Amino acid sequence: MQHLMLDLEFLGKPPLARLCTIGAVFFDPKTGALGAQFYVRVKWAEETDQSLPFEASTVAWWMTQPDAAAFEILTNEDRYPLFQALNGLSQYIEQHCGVKDVQVWGNGSDCDCVILGGAYKSLFLPAPWEFWNTRDVRTIVQLARDLRGVDIKRAIPFNGTKHHGLHDAIHQAQYVSHGFHVLGGAS
Repeated sequence: MQHLMLDLEFLGKPPLARLCTIGAVFFDPKTGALGAQFYVRVKWAEETDQSLPFEASTVAWWMTQPDAAAFEILTNEDRYPLFQALNGLSQYIEQHCGVKDVQVWGNGSDCDCVILGGAYKSLFLPAPWEFWNTRDVRTIVQLARDLRGVDIKRAIPFNGTKHHGLHDAIHQAQYVSHGFHVLGGAS
């Protein structure tokens, strides 16, 4: 599989924001099949772990979310320094596809891929994808609405906890695959 769906949870707004979790899943948009998954909680509370900015308003928003979602962001359990988390993601991509071939999907052309790319850059690490291989979830959602009158985002039931990086990535991969089918790109 060459398509990788990302979902980040973070404390701030694009283009730079302090990362809290990284979720990813490989998928085949033509068949809807899901592949290898990746999930990591990132240390964000200490300046020594990452120097990316965060915003008080985003922290306040997280505190209004359901307990399961807020737990993933606010707990200090099982967190890894940003450098280690990004290296883990890079190894996962290399192991399952390769930097040259992976097509990375994010929710918004200015969001997940941009924030994650900024995190790599902040640590002087290369992003594990080619810049021309980024894809945008919101574009396929809008195309399905405009061309076929279908809200693919709502057509697929959500399983798991909303605002959990891996659960959101899986859901996005599922409705993007549905979008391929709706738009006539599925085999």
